[in-house]
Amino acid sequence: MPVKIIDYRKEVQLPFRLPTPVYGAMLAAWQLRPDLQRRYPLHYLQIKDYHRFLAWCVYHGRNEYVAFTQLDNWTAALEQAVILPLLSGDSLGPLFSSGMYLAAISRHHDFLWPVLGSLRTRRRLWHWYWLTGRTELKLSTAEWQIKAIAKLHNYSIQSFIASLLPANKCVTDNEEINTFVKEHNLEEIANYFYSKKPLQESNEKQVLQVNINNISNRETGNQIQSVFPVTKWSRLAGKIIDI
Repeated sequence: MPVKIIDYRKEVQLPFRLPTPVYGAMLAAWQLRPDLQRRYPLHYLQIKDYHRFLAWCVYHGRNEYVAFTQLDNWTAALEQAVILPLLSGDSLGPLFSSGMYLAAISRHHDFLWPVLGSLRTRRRLWHWYWLTGRTELKLSTAEWQIKAIAKLHNYSIQSFIASLLPANKCVTDNEEINTFVKEHNLEEIANYFYSKKPLQESNEKQVLQVNINNISNRETGNQIQSVFPVTKWSRLAGKIIDI
């Protein structure tokens, strides 16, 4: 019997939509590892198993298999926008990418409900992602996300940094800002902020402490959706329930 060769760069055809495509390299890793087959029984064609397997590919696979990081189309898909179920007081959900969503699943032991239904989970994931996670996952920041973050924070880099820090801490002078930006690989975002004129002149001379509880979900959603396209699969996310 001839051996079937899997093209690691080719998308695997599936009967349902997922946050990102599954590629031959991922399926090859799954076929070679009984531990992954037990944990993610993909042969049953259950959408939740594929969400969880993709989450493993993002959070662990990209560090274990070089081939995963060479899938340029997949990396681009991970950086695309994803719309999560609306939560009261949430201004961060509209800023999540597919990669952030999948990383959240893996960080919460393969459960989908924390990122789908918990505001606290989204906030903690947001802090982790920008402080260390994006570098760990070997992801860059898409243009839509940079623009959305800048618009949300009125083009104030101090405001963005403040949103990543505990409430009792702040960064004020330029030296502290530059050090923070370099330590967390935020140069691309900072450069975009600096290249745009602030929407309000007063923002140039003060540090904005952003309280995301006071930003209405509808207002933020409309604001963010005006600068990036919405992926269709995400409308199904709210219907996925863990058993």
